[in-house]
Amino acid sequence: SFSNIRDTARTLIKLNDDYFNSLATLSTGKLTPPDISYNEFMGRYELYFYRIIGLMFSYSVSYITRPKRIFRTLKSIFTDRSNSVFEQRIKDNLRKSKIFVSYIKPFILKKILKNV
Repeated sequence: SFSNIRDTARTLIKLNDDYFNSLATLSTGKLTPPDISYNEFMGRYELYFYRIIGLMFSYSVSYITRPKRIFRTLKSIFTDRSNSVFEQRIKDNLRKSKIFVSYIKPFILKKILKNV
């Protein structure tokens, strides 16, 4: 019943900064398994699996229903403009790659995206 869930949650969940920060892990771009699962029937790795599957499904539907987004995303990777958080996260990760920054991006900008 609801009262059992409420009583269990009171003993398991402490409403502090750590709890609220753990809820925001997906919006910060952290794609690692959560530090803790607050569900007694689902572990942190199962929660991680469902979260990643849901994320992939939602982006797949978005890109399948609007194929122009694929080209827009590819273009935004090589320019300074991002149209979504997803594109910005890809760019942030690619900036960490010396090969991408030193070789791939300059080549694509010079040879393919001359007018951008």
